Amino acid sequence: MNNHVLPTIFSHIYRTNFIKLPMPEHNWNELAQSIADGEAILVLGPDAIPFYPAQGSGEAQTFSQRTRQRINQLLDGQISHFYERDNLFQFTGRGAKQKAREQVRDCARDPNWLPDSELLRQIIAMPFPVVLSVNPDKCIFEAFIRHYREPQFDYFTTKDKPNPVEIRYPDGLNQPLLYNLCGSVLDKMDSVVLDYYDLFELLKKLLNNLGFPKALNQKLKDESTCRFILLGFDLDRWDFQMFLHFINGLDGDNNPFSDNPNQSFPILSRVSKDSETFVMNQFNIQHVATSRSDFDGLYAACQAKGILRPLNDPGSPVETQIRMHVAQGKFEEAFQLLEKHLGTAEQQVDIPQLRGRYTDCLKQQKEGIADSRDLLTEQNRIRYALLTYASQITTS
Repeated sequence: MNNHVLPTIFSHIYRTNFIKLPMPEHNWNELAQSIADGEAILVLGPDAIPFYPAQGSGEAQTFSQRTRQRINQLLDGQISHFYERDNLFQFTGRGAKQKAREQVRDCARDPNWLPDSELLRQIIAMPFPVVLSVNPDKCIFEAFIRHYREPQFDYFTTKDKPNPVEIRYPDGLNQPLLYNLCGSVLDKMDSVVLDYYDLFELLKKLLNNLGFPKALNQKLKDESTCRFILLGFDLDRWDFQMFLHFINGLDGDNNPFSDNPNQSFPILSRVSKDSETFVMNQFNIQHVATSRSDFDGLYAACQAKGILRPLNDPGSPVETQIRMHVAQGKFEEAFQLLEKHLGTAEQQVDIPQLRGRYTDCLKQQKEGIADSRDLLTEQNRIRYALLTYASQITTS
């Protein structure tokens, strides 16, 4: 098994312009219609949702990155090996593994990290009947409650569930389904995947269709369900390919690997040149979109068709003003409002550091000393951080 060090995906895939959106490389209108017709399913990978530090300084991280970093730091001496390529551990014993689970749970309920509010808003607004996630947290579930309504929720585990739920056949408006493929640490702590034993047990049970909701299985096998939108995946990883194998129904003599009727649309994803031909043929992929702007393009296509869910807007008037300023590229006005009002909010954030990054960005742009693509990448990060921090301003 290949255990070469995997480069940090997050630093490579956020390279795009979000101040003035370019025309997307892919025409998303047809896929937007599939979403409207209930034919498309969203699959969230470990690098789908960035989280921003609410206190102190630091770079945005995904939930997967946060948990692995925290386990490595706090369980020093209790880890035999960390396989960075597959993001899995080898622990010195059961006690160490239990402590690692507790760290994952602590990360899932840590108020000091804020999930990207704009991306969550877009995900909830698009009427997917099913959202599958490989992360064991519940930030998507909480976003559903905040912006729309409580969805059906369930998770896969190789262990017995304390409170099994009955899942109804999902649809985009009345009963959408959020399903965690790799456990839910807030519902059952030992359901998370931390080592190769956990992964092998999960794949063995999943690929044999044991413990998987009947209604979700019916939806995946429905002939009208033929499009999977993949957000935040490293398509080179063999375990993710196995998950895609499962959701595509690539089993049995009547549906061999070479005859996959479904289409997959990776966004904010990556695949190496060595694996590209195999992966794209295997999962019927026509275009790999490496930047988040493509997801914005898909959202815009859904908006143009008038198919977005009517969302609740629990934000404060100040948040609404900041959103308008950011949409118009008026970052300075957004910073002024944020600095004026965030001091009374429940969450305190390090706005001076973010403003410093914005000032540096403007300086480099004026002096022409940086690649324009890198500047647009940084502007993008600042934009979404501003929107996320603005969401913490309390309604008054």
